[in-house]
This record gives sequence, C-alpha cells and structure tokens, in this order.
Amino acid sequence: MKEVVDVYAPGQIDVISMSIDDFNNNQPNISQYDMIMFGFGDCYSSKDISDTMASKVEDFIASGKGVLLSHDTIGNSTKNFTKYFAKYLNIDIGSYYQDEYWSGNTVYQTKKGKLTEYPFELGEVISIAPSHYQWYRTGADVWYAANVDDPQGSWFVASFQNVVHIASGHSSYSCSGAKGSVPLKDSPEKELQLLINTVHYTSQFRQSDIVEEPTAKISAISSSGVTGLYYNGNTVSLSVYDEYLPNGNIIKYEWKVTEKFGSQKTYSYSTAKPSFTINAPAGIKAKYEIKVRIYDEMNVPSEWIIKTIEVTD
Repeated sequence: MKEVVDVYAPGQIDVISMSIDDFNNNQPNISQYDMIMFGFGDCYSSKDISDTMASKVEDFIASGKGVLLSHDTIGNSTKNFTKYFAKYLNIDIGSYYQDEYWSGNTVYQTKKGKLTEYPFELGEVISIAPSHYQWYRTGADVWYAANVDDPQGSWFVASFQNVVHIASGHSSYSCSGAKGSVPLKDSPEKELQLLINTVHYTSQFRQSDIVEEPTAKISAISSSGVTGLYYNGNTVSLSVYDEYLPNGNIIKYEWKVTEKFGSQKTYSYSTAKPSFTINAPAGIKAKYEIKVRIYDEMNVPSEWIIKTIEVTD
C-alpha cells in the first residue's frame, strides 16, 4: 500500500504496515491510528483476525474511527472477519449469500459523493485489475459495482457509516499467499485513485463524528456594474463569501468555469479571486456554470459549491 500512497498521495498519508500474524500476536495499540486497513489478496491469503484483535477493532469502530476492509476479508475463508465485521456492512450472513456471480475488470459508479470526488474526480466507468464477486449481498451504500441493475449483489466498493469495503486485491496475492499476477501497485490507475479516495473517505472519521467540512457561497460580480447582469465581453470576478470554516482558514481553491454552450469548454483556476471574460455566441441563451471547492487547514474539502449565471441579451 505504501508504494501506492507514494505515487498517488505523497506526503498526505502515513502508512504503518504489519502482517496480520504480527497484528494478532503483538496486539498493537490501535487507538493511536486514524484508521485501520486490512488487505490485499485473494481469500485474504487464507489469513484471519484473532478474536482478541477483532474485539479491539470493534472498540475502535465504536469510538467513531474508520476501518477499511478489502477483497475476500468477508467470506468463507475468513471466519472471524465475517463473524465480527459483516454486520457493519449490513450483511446478514445467514440470509444473503451471494447469487450475483461476476468476474471481470470493469466496474460502474452507482453513487456519487466525496468518495468518488476527493482527491480524484472519478468517472462513471473505471478499469480494475481482474476481480470477482464478494461472498454476500450487502445492504450498505454501494459506490461502484459490476452490474448497475444489482449493485447490492455485484458491489466493488460499499460503505456503511465508518466501515468501508473495497474489493481490490484479488490479483495481488493468491489464496496460498504467493505473489499474484498483478501486484497492487500495478493495478489500473483509476482503481488506485479510487483506493486513495477510499482511504481519505475512511480516515475522515474521528471520535464519534465525521470532521465537519467547510462551506461557502460564490460571488460573481460583472464589470457591467449592475448586479445580476452579465453582458458579452464583461469580465466576471469570482470570490467566496459567507464562509463556514470549522477547521481553520482556507488554504486551497479549486475553481471550474464551464461554458454551457457549444463545446462546453471548462476553465480551471486555483487563486482565491479569479476572473474570466464572457465570450458567448450571439442569439442563444448562453450560461456559465461556476464551481468551487475549498480546502481548510486540515485539508478537508467542501462539497462542490455551484452557481450558474445567464448571459444577458
């Protein structure tokens, strides 16, 4: 995992790695960590968590911190993982045995939100290393699935509150623990970006609550001098106001201005107060979509804040 972080999130995530055997035997103080991740391999390389450490991880979850599970951590070969953690993904192991058998290297977005947008904006279809169905149907939120008509049966990424599961890792190691055909670091780029997004999403959980995210509103002032009137050739100056910043000041801005006409060009800016010039064809109802995402001192992003302006004839 560290090799993936070094490429896709350098300096953002600290990774402390240990084998599941060391985790069980040494019983580390897990309360010092923001999140715990278990992975990656087919059948979880036929390893399992001990009763003692499973109970400690349950206490960790109860404290409000995040846990990220991966491919086959819940299934027939991981009895304790299944016994202790299936319930956190709304899986009833007595009633919902899997009947959606899929295998392949493509999954589809079924839910949109922070997990699909930060720090990487991911598309509706992504390529993955060869993988297959998980053992049980889930009642959790499904973000990516192999079959959009049955996401609960063909889930690839699912979450419920502070427990998240991503089915990456099938090709990294075999059930016997031998190296697989596709090491995790060599998985397709979008799958690895999804994995980083999932880590960020899981680590946002803290003691009993999700860290509050900043909010704001968009100001778009036209050089026309008249509020709400935007003429062709005007310069539009952008800024944010009415900010709510629970974790410190804004340290980063992501602006996107999209022409909602013609080829729908998008322009990106990273300053606090960018500006753009209206250049729309005559004779149409031209609009511009303005979006901004702000980041606070804890590097917590806002949702996309959106404002649409219409060019005045």
